[in-house]
Amino acid sequence: MSYLRIVLICVFLSVSANAQRFIQIPVFELKSTEFVDSWELFTGIQDKEVVLDCTSFLNGLNFYQLKNDGKKELVEGIFLYHHECRELGDRIYQLTSRDQPLCLKSYPEGPDFQISKDWKSCQAGLSHGK
Repeated sequence: MSYLRIVLICVFLSVSANAQRFIQIPVFELKSTEFVDSWELFTGIQDKEVVLDCTSFLNGLNFYQLKNDGKKELVEGIFLYHHECRELGDRIYQLTSRDQPLCLKSYPEGPDFQISKDWKSCQAGLSHGK
Protein backbone atom coordinates (compact mmCIF):
# COMPACT_ATOMS: atom_id res chain seq x y z
CA MET A 1 0.00 0.00 0.00
CA SER A 2 2.81 2.46 0.77
CA TYR A 3 4.35 1.80 -2.66
CA LEU A 4 1.09 2.85 -4.32
CA ARG A 5 0.98 6.04 -2.25
CA ILE A 6 4.53 6.95 -3.27
CA VAL A 7 3.72 6.39 -6.95
CA LEU A 8 0.56 8.50 -6.73
CA ILE A 9 2.40 11.32 -4.95
CA CYS A 10 5.15 11.29 -7.60
CA VAL A 11 2.61 11.40 -10.43
CA PHE A 12 0.74 14.25 -8.75
CA LEU A 13 3.92 16.27 -8.19
CA SER A 14 5.14 15.81 -11.77
CA VAL A 15 1.76 16.85 -13.20
CA SER A 16 1.60 19.86 -10.86
CA ALA A 17 5.11 20.98 -11.81
CA ASN A 18 4.37 20.80 -15.55
CA ALA A 19 1.05 22.60 -15.16
CA GLN A 20 2.84 25.71 -13.88
CA ARG A 21 5.25 26.09 -16.82
CA PHE A 22 4.19 28.52 -19.53
CA ILE A 23 5.55 30.63 -22.37
CA GLN A 24 4.54 34.21 -22.96
CA ILE A 25 5.71 36.63 -25.62
CA PRO A 26 4.65 40.07 -26.82
CA VAL A 27 3.61 40.13 -30.48
CA PHE A 28 3.58 43.38 -32.46
CA GLU A 29 3.30 42.11 -36.02
CA LEU A 30 2.89 38.97 -38.11
CA LYS A 31 5.34 38.97 -41.05
CA SER A 32 5.19 36.66 -44.05
CA THR A 33 8.19 34.45 -44.68
CA GLU A 34 9.39 33.00 -47.99
CA PHE A 35 7.17 29.97 -47.36
CA VAL A 36 3.40 29.80 -47.81
CA ASP A 37 1.54 29.41 -44.50
CA SER A 38 4.58 30.36 -42.44
CA TRP A 39 4.91 33.62 -40.51
CA GLU A 40 7.45 35.26 -38.26
CA LEU A 41 6.01 36.88 -35.16
CA PHE A 42 7.71 40.22 -34.55
CA THR A 43 8.29 40.24 -30.80
CA GLY A 44 10.86 42.99 -30.38
CA ILE A 45 13.26 40.50 -28.78
CA GLN A 46 16.73 40.91 -30.27
CA ASP A 47 18.22 37.41 -30.04
CA LYS A 48 15.02 35.37 -30.52
CA GLU A 49 12.93 34.45 -33.52
CA VAL A 50 9.41 33.06 -33.26
CA VAL A 51 7.89 31.36 -36.30
CA LEU A 52 4.36 30.09 -36.76
CA ASP A 53 4.95 27.30 -39.26
CA CYS A 54 1.80 25.87 -40.81
CA THR A 55 3.52 24.48 -43.89
CA SER A 56 6.09 21.96 -42.63
CA PHE A 57 5.47 18.29 -41.92
CA LEU A 58 5.30 19.21 -38.22
CA ASN A 59 3.19 22.36 -37.86
CA GLY A 60 3.72 24.51 -34.83
CA LEU A 61 4.94 27.59 -33.06
CA ASN A 62 8.74 27.43 -33.01
CA PHE A 63 11.09 29.45 -30.83
CA TYR A 64 14.64 29.97 -32.09
CA GLN A 65 17.77 31.36 -30.45
CA LEU A 66 19.77 33.46 -32.93
CA LYS A 67 23.49 32.73 -32.88
CA ASN A 68 26.38 35.12 -33.54
CA ASP A 69 27.23 33.28 -36.78
CA GLY A 70 23.77 34.03 -38.21
CA LYS A 71 22.40 30.54 -37.63
CA LYS A 72 19.42 29.79 -35.46
CA GLU A 73 18.80 26.99 -33.00
CA LEU A 74 15.37 25.61 -32.14
CA VAL A 75 14.94 25.93 -28.37
CA GLU A 76 11.21 25.22 -27.97
CA GLY A 77 8.39 24.10 -30.19
CA ILE A 78 4.67 23.71 -29.67
CA PHE A 79 3.13 21.14 -32.00
CA LEU A 80 -0.13 22.16 -33.66
CA TYR A 81 -2.47 20.43 -36.05
CA HIS A 82 -2.82 22.28 -39.35
CA HIS A 83 -6.25 23.74 -38.52
CA GLU A 84 -5.02 24.88 -35.07
CA CYS A 85 -2.01 26.52 -36.67
CA ARG A 86 -4.12 28.40 -39.22
CA GLU A 87 -6.64 29.49 -36.57
CA LEU A 88 -3.85 30.86 -34.38
CA GLY A 89 -2.35 32.71 -37.36
CA ASP A 90 -5.75 34.19 -38.23
CA ARG A 91 -6.35 35.33 -34.63
CA ILE A 92 -2.92 36.97 -34.39
CA TYR A 93 -3.28 38.58 -37.82
CA GLN A 94 -6.71 40.05 -37.01
CA LEU A 95 -5.42 41.76 -33.87
CA THR A 96 -2.01 42.90 -35.11
CA SER A 97 -3.39 44.19 -38.44
CA ARG A 98 -5.43 46.68 -36.39
CA ASP A 99 -2.20 47.93 -34.79
CA GLN A 100 -3.05 46.13 -31.58
CA PRO A 101 -0.01 44.52 -29.98
CA LEU A 102 -0.82 41.44 -27.96
CA CYS A 103 0.55 39.00 -25.44
CA LEU A 104 0.57 35.36 -26.51
CA LYS A 105 0.62 32.81 -23.69
CA SER A 106 0.69 29.04 -23.85
CA TYR A 107 1.85 25.95 -22.11
CA PRO A 108 4.58 24.14 -24.08
CA GLU A 109 2.32 21.13 -24.34
CA GLY A 110 -0.02 23.39 -26.42
CA PRO A 111 -2.24 23.98 -28.24
CA ASP A 112 -4.36 26.09 -25.86
CA PHE A 113 -3.25 29.69 -26.47
CA GLN A 114 -4.37 32.73 -24.58
CA ILE A 115 -4.22 36.02 -26.44
CA SER A 116 -4.38 39.15 -24.36
CA LYS A 117 -4.36 42.78 -25.48
CA ASP A 118 -2.42 43.60 -22.30
CA TRP A 119 0.98 43.30 -24.01
CA LYS A 120 2.66 45.77 -21.62
CA SER A 121 2.46 43.25 -18.79
CA CYS A 122 3.91 40.56 -21.06
CA GLN A 123 7.54 40.02 -20.14
CA ALA A 124 9.96 40.76 -22.96
CA GLY A 125 11.37 37.36 -23.81
CA LEU A 126 10.48 33.73 -23.74
CA SER A 127 9.16 33.43 -20.22
CA HIS A 128 9.02 30.15 -18.45
CA GLY A 129 7.03 30.56 -15.28
CA LYS A 130 7.07 28.07 -12.46
